[in-house]
Amino acid sequence: MSLVEVLVSMVILSLVAGGMYATFSFIGKGAALSRNEIQSLYHACGILEYLRNSVSTESGHNILLNEGVHNPTITGSMSCSYNVQDVHYVIGGEAEYKKVTVTVTWPD
Repeated sequence: MSLVEVLVSMVILSLVAGGMYATFSFIGKGAALSRNEIQSLYHACGILEYLRNSVSTESGHNILLNEGVHNPTITGSMSCSYNVQDVHYVIGGEAEYKKVTVTVTWPD
C-alpha cells in the first residue's frame, strides 16, 4: 500500500468512528431523559389510580378531591402535585365531574 492509500483509509476510519461516537453519545443522553419520564409517568398514574377510587362530586365528601392544588408526596428527587377542578355544565349547578391534572417535576 502506498502512503496515500493509508492516509485515505485513516481519514475514512476516523469519520466512521466519529459518527458512531456522536450517535451513541446522543442515544445515551436520550435514555437518561426517558428514564425520568417513565418514572414520572408511573408516579402520576399511581396518583390518578388512587384518586379514581375516591371519586365523588359532593364537596367535602373526600378531602383528596376538594378543589385546589394538593402536594401529596415527594419521591426521591421528583416532586409531585395535583390540581383538582370541578367542571360545571350549568352555571351554579353541582359539579358534573372532576378534572385532575398531575404535575411531576425533577431536576435536570
